[in-house]
Amino acid sequence: MSTLIWTKDFEDNSLADMSVTNGGQTVAIQTSIYHGGTHALRVYSPSDVAQYALYNCGAQAAVNVGRFYMYFAAWPDNNDLLMKVANDSDSGYLYFNTSTKQVCADIGGSLGTYLNKTLSLTTWYCFDYKIAWNTTTWTMDFQIDGSAATQFSAADTAASGTNYVCFGSVLSASRDYYYDDIKLSQTAGDYPIGADTGTTLSVSVNEDRIEPAQRIIIG
Repeated sequence: MSTLIWTKDFEDNSLADMSVTNGGQTVAIQTSIYHGGTHALRVYSPSDVAQYALYNCGAQAAVNVGRFYMYFAAWPDNNDLLMKVANDSDSGYLYFNTSTKQVCADIGGSLGTYLNKTLSLTTWYCFDYKIAWNTTTWTMDFQIDGSAATQFSAADTAASGTNYVCFGSVLSASRDYYYDDIKLSQTAGDYPIGADTGTTLSVSVNEDRIEPAQRIIIG
């Protein structure tokens, strides 16, 4: 079982637990496109701006692990960052190449190997990541829908201070992204948190009226 420090499915219709930088455009909860429930976060701009919603994880931990779902309604007009995980020393990112439609790890501006998975519009993807940063060699792992990228490592300053995660981008680009069903942990063994699965319940019923049991899948 995952040791989660924060979950967010946006069903509370509130960003009070996050800090928003919108660049004068849209960073807001909406109800038209969503993965689970009826709400998701939209990060949208028709012009080149930096915009994101940030969650503060608190004091420095040796690792940061996360899972989120993401949907592209439109491609960015420039190479872009899909999320940022940071501390007071430096940051790691998931970096998107708008030409190839592929993703790689980014540690302090150094890029890893692209995952051999080409993304499509109007599809929900499950992203998992883990970053370990307590030494002067950081490592970053990530998966998309269970397909794992090669672990990337790079020299950097040992992490310190506050940890936080941004959904959206600190780069200037036009974009239309949706985020949903976020889970964060600071336990290395939780990676990958993985996709949500339905819970199966066995329900007893009256034998005289119907078959002895029905199985109900709750998504």
